[in-house]
Amino acid sequence: MEHPLRQRVIIGFLVIFLMLTLVGRHDAEGAETPEEFYRGKTLIWVYAGDVGSPGDLMIRTIAPFLTKEIGAKVKIEDRKTDEGINYIYHKGTRDGLTLGTKTTDAMIGNEILKAPGVQYETDKFNFIADISPAGKVFQLSPKSPYRTLDALRKAKGLKAGGTSAKGSLAMSSAVMFEVLGLDGKVITGFKGKKDLVLSLARGEVDCLVSGDDSALKDEQDGYVVPFMTTGNKRSALLPHVPALPEFGVKVAKEMEAAFKFVTFAGMAVAMPPGVAPERVEYLRKVFQHLNNDKELQRALEKLTGARKPFATGRELQEDMAGIKADKELAMKIDAVFKKYTAVR
Repeated sequence: MEHPLRQRVIIGFLVIFLMLTLVGRHDAEGAETPEEFYRGKTLIWVYAGDVGSPGDLMIRTIAPFLTKEIGAKVKIEDRKTDEGINYIYHKGTRDGLTLGTKTTDAMIGNEILKAPGVQYETDKFNFIADISPAGKVFQLSPKSPYRTLDALRKAKGLKAGGTSAKGSLAMSSAVMFEVLGLDGKVITGFKGKKDLVLSLARGEVDCLVSGDDSALKDEQDGYVVPFMTTGNKRSALLPHVPALPEFGVKVAKEMEAAFKFVTFAGMAVAMPPGVAPERVEYLRKVFQHLNNDKELQRALEKLTGARKPFATGRELQEDMAGIKADKELAMKIDAVFKKYTAVR
């Protein structure tokens, strides 16, 4: 027969266990769902870029539809590029009420290349969606005499342009010089993208690599002549512009990672590290639902000139992690920079 004291101890433990189980079950059943959490709240959506830029206009177009989906007021804040992304990473609330948006290539590129001011680790963001998966376009000056790849390869001293010394514009052009086998330099130090495009239009530089959305607008304004898309397929925005494989160009094995790096472009929507996984997944599903909202997509198509389905947050998360996994990438890019770049 069990000792009475031992029986009482065992019974006590069983009672405590049952009570904890019942409390845990009650908490689980009564736990606030993500849908309930967002309803009636204010969500801050920070854009790391300029007011009135394509990205800023996109999120302002999406915001009312997001409000309708989640029942939260969406407040947009514009912050300077570096300040904005650092703010999202360090000061964005971990409760899921801070969203941030920045171009994907600049986001990962600035970190990989250790650009001044970077205070974040890209792959630690919680990516919700890519609202503008983009191709990149190698563009020529309308005053340039070169209109074929063979002519470009025979030319000496070509000039491409960039803003910051290790920014995405300069980086993309330098890698494309290497991939295409061109002779020239990437001149950095332009005051901004607009200054660079005007220099291209005047014939002061010969070429530029940038996203297909800006390439479309600049072509319409007569500032550039799109020559090729740098990816494996033509851009939906510029279907008349041939893609890299159509020129018979094969990327050397040692340049594959760098090439992927510079052709990776889009508009990331992300939350800072530390947000509860269920809230991350909820907003990922919300953005995929918005991707199928015909009224929103018509509005975005009117704004951008083409239907560009959102890429999922999970896909973007994997892409960012994959790029960072190449530990030699920074060294490869740095070598290309040293070979091709010069200060204005």
